[in-house]
This record gives sequence, structure tokens and C-alpha cells, in this order.
Amino acid sequence: MIVIRIQSTVYEDMYTLCSEIADMCKKLGINVKGPIYLPTKVLVLKYRRRKKLKVYRCKMFIECNESEFRRLLKTIEIPKTIRMEITVTRASHRESTH
Repeated sequence: MIVIRIQSTVYEDMYTLCSEIADMCKKLGINVKGPIYLPTKVLVLKYRRRKKLKVYRCKMFIECNESEFRRLLKTIEIPKTIRMEITVTRASHRESTH
């Protein structure tokens, strides 16, 4: 399982990137959960009067291996306003013994 955390100061860039990732995963037959939009973080800049910087955030969960994910990322153009954090975890399989 791969967890992607996306942050951007431009909402449109984040929204289009999430939709591109979801569309490519559907075309390749990869299970996707999300995007799950997180609350907007508002940063108050001290050196400017009444200046606030909004950081939009979301999460996506993708069920695939690393090689498939690398192939997926190569096909998508990521804008410079996007900050991505990618975490690769092992999916826990729970099997019942009944």
C-alpha cells in the first residue's frame, strides 16, 4: 500500500493532480481510496500585515507495488506548487482461521 500526502498553496493544482492520479489508476486497474481532503492549514505571516497563506492538503491510498507506482508517476506531470510525501507500507492481510 502506498500513501500519498499532497500539499499545495494553489487548490486547482492539487485538485487536478488528484484527479489525474485517480484516472490513471482506474485505467491501469489499481485500487485507489481518496482523495481524502484534509482541513486547510492557514499560516499567518508576521512580516506582512493581514497576510495569510493557505495550504490545501489531501491524502490518497493506492494499493499497488513500487514498480507500478513509479510507472504511474512517470506519466503524470507534477506542478511546482505541489509538495508530495510518499510512504510505502506493507498491507496487512488478516485471514480468518474458522
